[in-house]
Amino acid sequence: MTIKRAAACLLACLALLSAVPAGEAAETGPINRRIDPFTANKLDYLPEKARARTDTLVYGVPDLLGVTNPFWAETTGDNYLSSLLYDELVFANNAGENGEGVAAWTVSPNGRTYTFTVREGVCYTDGVQVSSDDYINAIYLILTPGYDGAYDLSRAGIVGAEEYAAGLANTIAGVERIDARSFSVTFETYNPTCLDYLGIPALRVSLFGDMRCPQSATEPEDIAAHQAQALAVARLADATQMTYGQYTLESLEVQSLATLSANPDYWRGAPNIGTVQLQVVPVGEELDAILDGDVDIISMLGSVEAVDKVCDYTSGFINLYTWEGNVIGYLGLDSENPIFADTRVRQALAIGFDRDGARYNTVERYGKVFGMLLFDSFGVNCDMLGEQYPYDMEKASRLLEEAGWLLEADGIRYREGEPLAFTFHYNTPNPIMDKVVSLMKADYEALGIDMTVEAVSFEELLARIEAGECDMYFQARRLPASPGVSASLFAGESHLNASGYQSDSLQRFLEWAEYESDATRQTVIYEGFYQELYLELPFIPLYRRNDLLLISARVMNATVTTAHDITADTFRFFLTDTLQGQW
Repeated sequence: MTIKRAAACLLACLALLSAVPAGEAAETGPINRRIDPFTANKLDYLPEKARARTDTLVYGVPDLLGVTNPFWAETTGDNYLSSLLYDELVFANNAGENGEGVAAWTVSPNGRTYTFTVREGVCYTDGVQVSSDDYINAIYLILTPGYDGAYDLSRAGIVGAEEYAAGLANTIAGVERIDARSFSVTFETYNPTCLDYLGIPALRVSLFGDMRCPQSATEPEDIAAHQAQALAVARLADATQMTYGQYTLESLEVQSLATLSANPDYWRGAPNIGTVQLQVVPVGEELDAILDGDVDIISMLGSVEAVDKVCDYTSGFINLYTWEGNVIGYLGLDSENPIFADTRVRQALAIGFDRDGARYNTVERYGKVFGMLLFDSFGVNCDMLGEQYPYDMEKASRLLEEAGWLLEADGIRYREGEPLAFTFHYNTPNPIMDKVVSLMKADYEALGIDMTVEAVSFEELLARIEAGECDMYFQARRLPASPGVSASLFAGESHLNASGYQSDSLQRFLEWAEYESDATRQTVIYEGFYQELYLELPFIPLYRRNDLLLISARVMNATVTTAHDITADTFRFFLTDTLQGQW
């Protein structure tokens, strides 16, 4: 829906995040210059299994942890689920621009105050109107100390947010209720990207209490006590009590299947398809799942073999879309591990691993080793700067020696008696990373680095990263289109910064950008931030992958855009068993 959940998409696997439907056109097709499509022209070879699902659409997802609370949903499957069950205050339109979502909005002449009015008819499944209080409640939740979910408003610049977070005020001065459906948010300065932060769902006050402190709570300890209690209650919010989106949840089998039913009173119009399912498909089995008719829509990592199978004008029944996506894969580093404290070591890890060779041996032409991140309105820009850390074993060796890591007779480097040794974690099953890890281990061994590899379950990897128990780990993220929101993922005090890395120079860029009112100058500032980030190298860039979205040609009205998730406009889709007259 919007530039949503910055953490969303904390994807420790090769997150199969797709692009996305939206739009008003009745014909399936791309609306973005960056999307390269292949369109099937008949359904003669559509599997009977799929043909028999006359009123059921099945999405294939790589995971389904079962987190139905949108404020803590962080994986592909759980985010798909949330986008079907909830809507956000601000939507991203097909051009990647902020548009009106659940609320219509106006802005003050000075550009600092936005007034939101929740649309009449946006109702929970029990018929109760979604209120301004529910969205105010969501803002308070996200700004409450201890909140560690999928959103971050700490850098949005809302007036009074810092005082509230510090326990110096019992309200957020910049958030004001106007009436049952309207409220306003005032920012410290005019900021061209302030709306990027407000793609948030509602938190129902009548069921989960008011996150706002009572007026009687004036002392810091009283404010903190209320915040802690309210946060604990909000964690219990789930889809059975607070949904107001396209579909309602009927059943959920964790890491297997979710079944949803159409919401006939949905505010944008009743969905055309009665039932939607999210079916877990293991990484590496995506193509078989759609060819066999098990799923109708699925995203996967691109490969020449997969594209050749799908692009079959004789028997093909799948519409394929591929583009340079916003998903980046990288090697995360524990910023508190003394081994990685020296920039020269981090640089050696980057140039001492043939990352482009690993890319070629896995995703082939459907990915590239990324350099400094650049953004346009659709997200990470296609035009990457040149690679500043090309494969160079000799230089990597010199950098390690300069950092004090000397090669000894056993083939391992030591500094002050300590070996250059660490553990690398990644999730399994993951056939792509299996190949990458074997290549990485060989290169690092040749450098004198003792790297132990540990493959763990998806859930365990997420838990270990959150707990700071990984030295080095593979992570993939889908970056929000906003360079400001994306910045929270890699630096600063945001809870979304998994590595915990911070530096004074990066912080100065962030502060400068937050107070810049000119959009062009702000863009230049963020470019400076990402250039500095690339120089400091708190993580090792691995690849920027192409998304490959497969849609059965029986699914109609699924206009593809890179601006938001494929599930965002599912209510517009309909199913057909013939393409006659459709094209």
